[in-house]
Formats: sequence, C-alpha cells, structure tokens
Amino acid sequence: MNDFLREAMVIEAQTFLWAWVFGTVKGPTVLRALVIVAVCLHRRFREQLVTCVDGVWRLRRLPVGLLLGAMVWLHYGFDINPTVAWICATLLILVTLAEQPRLAARSSHPMVLVASAIVLTGLLVAAHDVVDRIAIGAWALVLLASHRYLDGRIASRHLGLLRTAALIPANLLAAVLPLALPLHGGRHLGDGLAYSFCEVPGRGTVYATIPVCDSVQAGYEACRDGRVVEYDLGSMQRVAAYNFLTPDFNGRLELMVCLDDEVQVSVQGTIYQGRSLVQSAMSFPVASPTQFTPLVAEPGVGNSIAYDRAHEAVFYTGEFNNRVVRYDRRTKQFDDSLTRYFPNPWFQPLSMERYTGSLTLYTNSIHPGRNRIYMAEWMHGRYAYAIDLTALRPVARYDVGGGGTMGVTVDVDRDRLLVSSVWGLEVFDLATDRLILRKRTGVANRPVIVDTARNQLYLTSTLEGKIRILDRDTFDVIGQIPIGIGTRYAYLSRDGNRLFGSSAAAHYYWDADTLARPRASGPEPSPRQ
Repeated sequence: MNDFLREAMVIEAQTFLWAWVFGTVKGPTVLRALVIVAVCLHRRFREQLVTCVDGVWRLRRLPVGLLLGAMVWLHYGFDINPTVAWICATLLILVTLAEQPRLAARSSHPMVLVASAIVLTGLLVAAHDVVDRIAIGAWALVLLASHRYLDGRIASRHLGLLRTAALIPANLLAAVLPLALPLHGGRHLGDGLAYSFCEVPGRGTVYATIPVCDSVQAGYEACRDGRVVEYDLGSMQRVAAYNFLTPDFNGRLELMVCLDDEVQVSVQGTIYQGRSLVQSAMSFPVASPTQFTPLVAEPGVGNSIAYDRAHEAVFYTGEFNNRVVRYDRRTKQFDDSLTRYFPNPWFQPLSMERYTGSLTLYTNSIHPGRNRIYMAEWMHGRYAYAIDLTALRPVARYDVGGGGTMGVTVDVDRDRLLVSSVWGLEVFDLATDRLILRKRTGVANRPVIVDTARNQLYLTSTLEGKIRILDRDTFDVIGQIPIGIGTRYAYLSRDGNRLFGSSAAAHYYWDADTLARPRASGPEPSPRQ
C-alpha cells in the first residue's frame, strides 16, 4: 500500500505541475478560441448549454462534460487552501442536506437559520486568519443566494455540480485577496515578487531577487528588468539595485545564496551568448557587484544552491537532470562524482521529453554535527538522501512519498529532517531515520525556516499564499500570515529579529517578536504521528 500511495502522489504532483504549466502557456489561446466560438454561435449558444422544462433549468450533456473535465484538470484547485476547502465543503454539504425535501418538510425555517448561524460562527473561529474568514463568509453568502434564488429553479443535481465547481474560486479568493488588500500586518518593503532573500555576514543589508517575469515565460523581453536589490537593515530603505541581464545573458533570477564575500543567484531559462543553458548560476562580489560572473556553475545546474561553509564548497543541482556538482572554493575545482548515485529517469507528460532526474538542496539542508547535507528528488520525487560531506557519497535514504520535494531543512538542535513537498510536510527523526510526522498543508510548500529563539517554524505555501507558523515541537499551526499567492522563499534575518516574505505583488517584513505566541513552561512534547 505504501508503494502504491507513493507512486500515486508522484502522479498527482505531476498532474498539478504540468496542468499549471500548460494552462500558463496555452490558457490565453484557449480562452480566445472559446470566445470566438461563443461569438460565432451566440444565437444557438444557450440551447446547446441549457434546457428549461416546467420552469426548471437543466444543463445539457456538453456543459456537464466540459465542467467535469475542467474539474478534473483543475482538481488541485479544490484544496489549494485546506482550511477553506474543508469548511466550504462542510457548508455545501449542510445546505444540500437542508434542501432535501424530507428534511426541509420536517425543519422550520427559523430553526435552520439559527443552526446555520451557529455552525458558520464555529467554522469562522476555526479559520486561522482574517482572509480565510472573508473567503468563508463570501462562500456562505454565495450558498445563501443560491438557496434563495436558484433552489427549485435549477435541477438539484446540476445546482450541486455548479456549487461544487465554485469551490475552486472560493479557494482562489483566499489566495488572491491579499494582493489587493494586504491584511497580514507586514510592513511594505518594495513592489513586485521578491523570489528570495539573503544576507552577507556583517554587511548590515539584505539582498532580494526581483525576477519580474514568471517561471514559464522567461525570455529576455519578459525578464530584462529583473534585478537584485539591496535594503539597509537599519532604515529598511533600498540602498542599491543591480541589473545584470543583457541580450547576451538573460533569464529569470530566482534562488539567492550569500557567501562571506560574494552572492550567487540561480538563473532559470538561462540564455548565454545565444545558447540555451536551461539553468545556471551567476555570482557577483559584494565589494564590486558590477564585476559579476555570468556562469559560476556548469550549464544545466543551479536550480538549487547550498553553501558548505565548513568545507568552503558550494553544491549545485539541476531541476531537469540528476546532476549534483560540488565546487571547491579552495582548489577551484568542480566535482560531479555524486551524480552517478541518483539516476531517476522520467518523462515530461505533455511533450514526452525524457529527463534523467530532478534534485534539490539548500544551505539549511546541512547538518554540521553529522557532517551531512540532505538532498531530495523534486520532479517525480520519491526519496530524500543523506550525503557525507567528506566521503561525498549517500549514506542514508528516506521514503518521503510527497510526490515531489520543494524544500529540505535540518533542525540541528532537534536532530530532525523537515521535507516540504507539493502537498505538505514530512518530518524524520535523524537519530533513528524514522518518519515521525506527515502533515497536510497548502499547495507548493517551500523550505521550512527554523526560529530557534521563539521555538517555532515558518512554512510558505506558494499557491495558497500563506506563511504558516508552526510549533517547533508539536507542529501545530499557531499562527498564519495571509501574504498572498506567489510567495516563494521567506527569510529570517541572521539576528532573528525580522521575517521577510513576498507575494506576487509586493514584498514585506515583520517584527518576528510580534509573530510569536506566549509559551507555557513544561516538558518538551513529542510530535504527533
């Protein structure tokens, strides 16, 4: 059963990822085609979609089929936000039951209203933030309006189908509302998506990558204004902006890693001197950013970067291959001997193009006490691995089963491995290599941030648009920042005072002390399986 579920999660993750990619690329074309068809057939359009018999409207087979197909294609939209999903689904079930003729005949209208108000109040309290409550309230109004004006006028089965499909916009409302109405309490730092942040020790500033373009359409015309900006940590004002992109060297600026004397940035969709390198990494010296190096890593790697300070080495992996490249900063030599350990061939389901693997690792994936770096499979991912930093070989494997890993973090003090995936979080005890917790969260979860001073964790969900605050011991949700859809890599400053994050529209920062909750004294609880 475990093997079956692991493979099912891989398929599920891929249907989400590639449906999203296809929708991003082809969605506008498909929409224009549908508009043209609607305009050309407008006189017969209604009779092809609906029919009315005895005052009751029904959908014809064509729209029912299209609606069911769209729901399967966009299935991940039903639970982008798990909280909104289960609460809205609960309300939908209750309304549907209340409309059943037998129950409706036995129940008085005032009693139903009072019971509904009590249930709705309880569900609103169960939500973790004000944006979720607004989305749930909006959904309740939609159900109330449909009950008042559509019940009995649309066939019950078809009304149920339309309401079920409307769960997707309800989920999206909670994700996109903060873009226009930021109710998260963060202080505005700058406009646009900040993909990632990092600090050079002792400099007193924080860097942020502003890619401008999206990850699917990363050509020069779209990305030409991509830049790295630098903010002063004292005044929180922008002090510099660096634009490295030219017609000869361009791509999407993404993950950033700060070393002691330089900053390295992953570049998605890299074009260099007319050649497509798919992915790479660039670097610039802190002392003289204009003297940057376009290709600090080999072509095809750089999607994720990790800095091993103890051994003065940098690791690079690829999103579409199984390469693991280590660069020794002392000897200035590249070593890709780890690559042979991680073959994981897979096919892109739309183009059927074959790839050799997909891997991810981060600086926070390093466990200094164990002298290991932890890495995981991303596309078609099933496992995470422990790599000995001296021997440069895998020494342990972990069955993650999340469908594709997007983040790997080590909680050194707790001796735990935190693996965030498309659908949630898996936690392993490194003393026993045993899975101790699996938690469902939002869609597309980035690496966990460990806040040791406040004994809590921060987990960002890109599509859901949340930064969850988890108890470090129990992994319960103790707070939530509704930052908005598109959030990528949040960052806790080196001194632990500020949390940085971004939506697709703007980037912000918070005083980390305001995000902490009072903690009762007592023995350390164990995480729940």
